[in-house]
Amino acid sequence: MRQVGLALVSTSLLILLGSTFWGMWLAQQTDFSPTGPITNCPSLWSILRQNSIVALFFLTGIVTFGITTLYSLLKTGLVTGLALGLAAKRSGWINGLRPLLPHSVFELLALGCFGGVGFSPLMAFVIWMRKQRPVYLVWQCTLILLLLGSFALVAAGIVEAKISCQVIKLSIQTRGVLS
Repeated sequence: MRQVGLALVSTSLLILLGSTFWGMWLAQQTDFSPTGPITNCPSLWSILRQNSIVALFFLTGIVTFGITTLYSLLKTGLVTGLALGLAAKRSGWINGLRPLLPHSVFELLALGCFGGVGFSPLMAFVIWMRKQRPVYLVWQCTLILLLLGSFALVAAGIVEAKISCQVIKLSIQTRGVLS
């Protein structure tokens, strides 16, 4: 069962990280530069609502055999990569990554889990066709990934609202003092 879960999550994370690097590369090729800093922080509820909408779209892969999950992973990774690349282009890699690091660990775990859940019907179908293992192991693993992803999503929202926002505010104040 552990191998099935690992395969589902690692596939999701590889797709997400690959498209993130693609987005960062694209951002380095553009001349676009955002003009103003973000000064207000979103509330915990707005972050949780937005993350839940993304997670639900990942979960629609259960019905579409992973097609919408693949699309969501590529789109989320590309947008994240573009944001990272533009932030790095504007203020350097360390300053660009600093606001994302506190909550990104939890958010990557959540996205990997929900991506794995979205790919689980496809994995169950492949296992059923090959008659390798009992298919119920995929569904057990899917439930575990769903629970783990939900907890990680809430943790990411809390850290993003409470810690990452403060890091952004401090970096803006420090940049203003040093300039």
